[in-house]
Amino acid sequence: INPGLTYSKLDWTINPVGTEISFYEDPLFSYGVTAGIEYLQRKNFSLASEVLFYESGGKESANDNHSGYSEPKDLKAKMQYLSLGTYFNFNPLDRTFKIQIQLGPRIDYIVGGYNKDPWKGYMNSRKIERFQYGFNIGLGGYYNMEKLVFGLNVKYMHKLSKIVDYQPDPWDGEYEIPSEVSDKVMLIAVLVGYKLK
Repeated sequence: INPGLTYSKLDWTINPVGTEISFYEDPLFSYGVTAGIEYLQRKNFSLASEVLFYESGGKESANDNHSGYSEPKDLKAKMQYLSLGTYFNFNPLDRTFKIQIQLGPRIDYIVGGYNKDPWKGYMNSRKIERFQYGFNIGLGGYYNMEKLVFGLNVKYMHKLSKIVDYQPDPWDGEYEIPSEVSDKVMLIAVLVGYKLK
């Protein structure tokens, strides 16, 4: 199990008629925990699969467009995710010191935070998309010992889906305000591995 630090930002906007208001624009530092396995190693290439639990979100900012309505109170919008991914690895250097470039798809599921403030207004399943999908781009540096591996890995966790993408249809009697929420996440993790061969 490898501990890590997440750096995330929210892009949270609502769109009243003729304007746009943003929320929680300051970045959030939080945590992530990963466990994975590397397999099918062929020369400078391999595959890897991992399970990841992480938290992301954003903090209220003095620069939020809505700050004229109230003073910032250092409020946070956080969610916890369980993530599964499988990645293609390219190892341009694989000796005692190993450099690895990583790319592959990932699917996330929101497991916590969605039923707490400030997300409560989006609890209806048609608003919060608890399944998210995207891909990872990673770079790692590792030190190989006889049976152990120590290293550091940095991942940009790009998402292709939004947490909220709500466009109400007034013809259906929906008079709520259109809103969109998405996040950007980077994970820095310390790795300790064991070689099975």
